[in-house]
Amino acid sequence: MKRALFSVAAACGGALLSLAGEFDFSDEQAWQIKNYENKLTIDRAAVVDGAPCFVARGAADKKADTALSLLSKRISLPSDAGEFMLSVETRGSKLSYQTFKKGSSYCNGILWYGADGALMGEDPLPHVLVTPAHDFQRMYEWGKIPSGAVACEIRLGTDHPNLVGADDFVSYRNFRFRTIPKGESREAA
Repeated sequence: MKRALFSVAAACGGALLSLAGEFDFSDEQAWQIKNYENKLTIDRAAVVDGAPCFVARGAADKKADTALSLLSKRISLPSDAGEFMLSVETRGSKLSYQTFKKGSSYCNGILWYGADGALMGEDPLPHVLVTPAHDFQRMYEWGKIPSGAVACEIRLGTDHPNLVGADDFVSYRNFRFRTIPKGESREAA
C-alpha cells in the first residue's frame, strides 16, 4: 500500500474528496472502546481548548497493562472509491505507539470488508501517532483502497508505553475519513 505523511490539508484538494465518515468520539454508536485491563479513566466527551475530544487518563496501578483501542463503526465506501485519506488530531503526555501486528486490537490499522461482509484484510496506519505536545497535532494517512472492498473500519490503538498516573494521557479529536474516486489523485489536486 502506497502511503505518505503530509502536513497540510490544503494538499488534499477538497473538491475531489467524498466524505465517508466524520465521527464524534462522544458518539457511543460510532466508536467501540477497548481497554485491556479496564484501568484507564475514559472520558468520551472531554473538552480541551474549547473543543470536544476523547481522553484516556493513566491507571493508578503502575503495573497495569493499559492497552487501548478505539474501533470506528463500519464505513461504507462509494463504488468509485480508489484511495482514502484519514486525519485525526492527537495529543498525549508521551509518544504512544504500537508496532502493527495483523489481528492485534491495540495498534493503528484499517480493516477492509468485502461485499459478503467478511474481513478481507487489514493494513497499518503508521503515521497516526499520539505525540507529546502542548497542542493537538493533526496526523494524516492515505493509501489505496483494495479491489473489492466495500467498507472499512478504522482502529486507533496504543499499547506502549503504559499510561500510569493521573498525568499520563492520550487524546483524540476531529476524526475524518474521506475517499478519492478512481482515476483521480490527491496528488493532482
